[in-house]
Amino acid sequence: MEKQQKAEDVKLVTGPAALWRKFQSRSENTNWEKDEYLDLLYWGKQLWAVIAGLLWGILALKGIFALVGFILTALALPIVYTRILSSVDPEEMGGIAGVIQDGFVTQFAMFLVFWIVSYSFVHF
Repeated sequence: MEKQQKAEDVKLVTGPAALWRKFQSRSENTNWEKDEYLDLLYWGKQLWAVIAGLLWGILALKGIFALVGFILTALALPIVYTRILSSVDPEEMGGIAGVIQDGFVTQFAMFLVFWIVSYSFVHF
């Protein structure tokens, strides 16, 4: 009974680990479902927000140029990944607007939190 339960648990491995393995394969034969792909982009955007927030804070970037710099990179990275690095047709994922729009507000909020906290911690 216990072996059977473990076998079922192995078959049901999904979520971030499965997305990561699928992302790493990046072959032309990788078939992405819309929700899977948008989840991958969502978590990639969150990761970029954390990294950018820490960098902007440590490098003491401030003002409108820092905000615009983050917004431009936040808009460009999903487009570049979708059009150039992946074999996914953006129209299948809701168009370029859908790819950009998904999770942008939370990404921006995450960036602001990490930017403010890291700037305050390092420079005050």
